Amino acid sequence: IALFFVFPISYSPLAYSLIHKKAKASQKIKSSKNTAKIRVQPEPLTLEEKIRQKTANPQIIEAFNSTLFKTDTKDLSRSSALKWLYNSDITQKRKQIQGSKSNVFESWWKMNLDSFFIKEGTLDTSFVVQNRINAKVMTQLTNSFLAQAEFEILTGTGSIQKLFQKGNINQINQREISFLWSMNNWLALQFGVINQDFLKAPLLLADIPFPAVVGNIKIPTGDKHMLSLSLQSAIPTTFSEELQLYERPIADFPFLGTASVFWNYDPKSFYNIAMSGSFFHYSELTSDIARDSSEFGNYDINQASLTFNTRYTGFYLWAKPTFQILPIWGAELKAHYIGNIRNLQGGLLFSLKMPIDITEHTRISPVVEYFMNLPDTSVAAYNSERYGHSNKKGWVFELIGSLYDRNIEIGVRYMSSSSLVEQPQSPKEQNYYLLFLRTNYAKI
Repeated sequence: IALFFVFPISYSPLAYSLIHKKAKASQKIKSSKNTAKIRVQPEPLTLEEKIRQKTANPQIIEAFNSTLFKTDTKDLSRSSALKWLYNSDITQKRKQIQGSKSNVFESWWKMNLDSFFIKEGTLDTSFVVQNRINAKVMTQLTNSFLAQAEFEILTGTGSIQKLFQKGNINQINQREISFLWSMNNWLALQFGVINQDFLKAPLLLADIPFPAVVGNIKIPTGDKHMLSLSLQSAIPTTFSEELQLYERPIADFPFLGTASVFWNYDPKSFYNIAMSGSFFHYSELTSDIARDSSEFGNYDINQASLTFNTRYTGFYLWAKPTFQILPIWGAELKAHYIGNIRNLQGGLLFSLKMPIDITEHTRISPVVEYFMNLPDTSVAAYNSERYGHSNKKGWVFELIGSLYDRNIEIGVRYMSSSSLVEQPQSPKEQNYYLLFLRTNYAKI
């Protein structure tokens, strides 16, 4: 009976047309699925993204994240509640400015224009206008071997009424020249001239380049966590243009060793956290560094032989939680602590940044910071001038306006500090005023 009814109906014209329409519809669905699969295939990784994957240290390359907007928004919804942390429209427009799709070679540039006025004590007053142009190049030599270089052209002029400083500055500086060898998915080696900003430790080291070798070990922890270990052996550079005579044997090179642990937690929610802990050790520092450090706040220095009486060995801790408060308002907190275990001196830094999105292209970011760094906690010639080098405590107030459709930032900064210990070569009070205009990195 079944065969009697099925065969005649299946071969009727009406049934034939219905079956074929259904077949065509199913083919269209399959083809549309295939097309959709083709459309959502990931785009080729940029060279910067490849380097991020290959290096085990997530802090090694930060040049492309000059703002707080995330770039990994493919798996996130466009909920208005996440506008500040994850705005896919803005990140897409920023990628059009910054994101080259080359997988072999990329080049970038940025420019800073600074106009600053410094008043130190009652005698020293300086007014300087500086222009910095940075060029960065990345290239892939092999699948596991990458290279990057960054240079800076610095020009400046003004009136500097202070000993040991020049008013006119025209020079070319190397910011970083390094090679990255990715041995496997969890181990990488970087060597060359490496910018010390990757440690994110301004009370210990500013963004200055040292000849160094850095080993990075990535520890698997899942998608939300990123844990890595960084080991560095570096030669601290000197900045003197004059030859120095040393009483020590010539074979005793200056040395800096660091061991750091980096942890990042990003639950793709309204907050994320980054933390790090580092151990550092200096040895055999040169006399020109001792001379410069005595001017920048170090106290325990033998002025006759220009040698450090203090040894610099200690640890550095920092944490940076970032929060979404409102759809257009966020908060970035920073807490830093440095301790020298040789002389039990220390320093600390607290920072609060409150970015507000006026439009999808415009952000206003007020910043308030408090800092304190005892005279001989760290080498004053190497730590950040933003916080007065050493032997200072004070406040920093900053207001930054970011125009993302123009790829520029403008802002003003005021820093007021006072000395913790009276020194003849260091003024007790310092007031620093800065007006700046800068661009983010853009491809050439």
